[in-house]
Amino acid sequence: VSTQSTWGKRIMRILASIVCLLTVFCTIAENCSNFNYETPCQNYYQVTMPKETWSRTFQTPPRGSPDWKPSYHDMNKIVGHTRVAYHENSATITILLIRNKEFFKDESPYRTIYKFGDKESFDSSIEISREESKTYLEGMPISVTVYEVGTNAKYAYLELEEIDFKWNHPEVVPNFEPLLTGQKGVIIELLGWNYEELEKECPLLARMGYLGVKIYPPTEHVMDFENAEQGTLNPWYWVYQPVSYKLHSRMGTRKQLRRMINTCRSYGIRIYADAVVNHMAGDGFSTFPRKRHSNLGGGCDTWGAKSSTANSPYFSPFGSYEEWEYTKQRPGFEYPGVPYGPGDFRCQREITSYTSFHDLNYGWLSGMPDLKTEEPWIQERIADFFVDLMGIGFSGFRIDAAKLMHPKDQSKIFGHFKRLMGTIPEDFLVIFEAIPDDSMRAMFCGPSEYSFHQTLNEDLLNEGYTQSELNQLKFWIRNHEYTINRCDAKDRIPGNRIVIQLDSHDAQFTYPPDVPVLGKEKEVCKWRLAMSDVLETNKFGVDIKMIYSGFWSIGDPMGTPDGLSDCSLCKSENCKKYCTKSAPKVEAARPDACPYEEPDKHGFTRAHRDLHLVRTMRKWLGISTNVTENDFGLPEACAYKCYANLLQLFGAFTLLIALILS
Repeated sequence: VSTQSTWGKRIMRILASIVCLLTVFCTIAENCSNFNYETPCQNYYQVTMPKETWSRTFQTPPRGSPDWKPSYHDMNKIVGHTRVAYHENSATITILLIRNKEFFKDESPYRTIYKFGDKESFDSSIEISREESKTYLEGMPISVTVYEVGTNAKYAYLELEEIDFKWNHPEVVPNFEPLLTGQKGVIIELLGWNYEELEKECPLLARMGYLGVKIYPPTEHVMDFENAEQGTLNPWYWVYQPVSYKLHSRMGTRKQLRRMINTCRSYGIRIYADAVVNHMAGDGFSTFPRKRHSNLGGGCDTWGAKSSTANSPYFSPFGSYEEWEYTKQRPGFEYPGVPYGPGDFRCQREITSYTSFHDLNYGWLSGMPDLKTEEPWIQERIADFFVDLMGIGFSGFRIDAAKLMHPKDQSKIFGHFKRLMGTIPEDFLVIFEAIPDDSMRAMFCGPSEYSFHQTLNEDLLNEGYTQSELNQLKFWIRNHEYTINRCDAKDRIPGNRIVIQLDSHDAQFTYPPDVPVLGKEKEVCKWRLAMSDVLETNKFGVDIKMIYSGFWSIGDPMGTPDGLSDCSLCKSENCKKYCTKSAPKVEAARPDACPYEEPDKHGFTRAHRDLHLVRTMRKWLGISTNVTENDFGLPEACAYKCYANLLQLFGAFTLLIALILS
């Protein structure tokens, strides 16, 4: 019996080892454990983080500690953000401050000074006239200083994002009449172009007849020069992992963004932001300096702190395995630059079904912590962010992962947004991302709890939107004929609420079975033929169309040829060793560059410069198609020739022979 028991234990150990090797969640080495087990939902009904984690806030290293950075200010004591509410000829600015109770157990010994530009106030709110706001064409600085009463010593300091005002930007006056209202035209998706390059391109875009440009998310996001991810330094998709709502991304600073938008507006080109508000940065990214997890080989992978584009602190329990020395607690999900804390997120749940409203609303997208958008505070914070986007001059925005947020939550967000804005501009445009899949019928065909067609519309009308304003909120759809025809005619979303695009940035790194993909497949003529069909169609009454004009896809994951994915920028030996997929800087707006240059290299497609597509777009808009490369300052050699396929050539040849013989 003893022998049988020993062999049984050995067999069980062998089986356990095999299971461990095949399961990424298995901890083989005892010293490689971490706190990842805290985040998953324990059952179907649990949707929030465990309450014992909610107190893990104010994790920012204190001033004077080895981990402190000047950009952290005193976020271990105070965090906050600003709110702007517009009136007819003035705006009210309010600083919303959250104090760490560990440092503010008694309010009386402290005096708080709120600074709005050059004005100091004991009040956290101030009203500024439209005329006064012109003093701050380059942004109004905002800060908070807390002093100790008696000694007058500075106790805490916080510098917040600058404020720009919606009326301090050039009026958009396009060159062509159909583009005036901003509700008809073609928007280009310039994936990977930084603000300086885009600013150079805007005069050309205006002459060609484009409505505007949709850019990468402009918010602060993960950035790291110490580690390469699967051979790539700062892959493109990190811009979809926000750290805060500060307008400082890999494309440039807030100052560069403001300048680009103002320049483009002066030429008649509108700029649209990609807004990521469903989630925050995940995947073990944080400024916590010590993280680890077991790997399939039985070893232990370790990594250190990640940085970000504006050097804000951010924290995650993923990979952490010890208490944070400054709080004496385990790390929690916290993004002080917003500010969001652990209680603002849902527990971790995989999206296993795209027909389940529960999964769509409560699931995490690719390991990124999902915000509790049903909470009024979060709805208001997102609305404040949207107002800031409009304040710096954007004409609208795309809502990333829109279908992963309940329509009722989004109607509340846009209700707050309208009240803060005072009025919705005539050329305002929102594009909800809605990838066609199994959830399509439930979301867009007829009534349902999760209907973006009916539920969202009804709730927005209750929030004070007019039908005209509803028509400015549109839904992005790929392969429009397939998608729209899945709904019965009586249940379809009207064409004027739809935005169609052939292939987007996401499509460049996967193979959608239903559309050609320019960046990855590199079959220019096949893609151009399909893109021309999208541009010239008048089916369904669609008024907004989009063109992907990013960079060629070479390998996966992918760096961006803006210079920030160049392996020569690695700062650590580890990065230099494992960064094998370098993406050197390429001048995106080079004046003599033709469309579709060098598809075998890591450069830009510049598909928007294709004269054939420009003429097709202009024909659809009803403006002159009698244009050449010379009209746009492009070399004549840029004319890209596509020849008919063999079947078409054979048909034409047969017809010619028949005509001769007859």
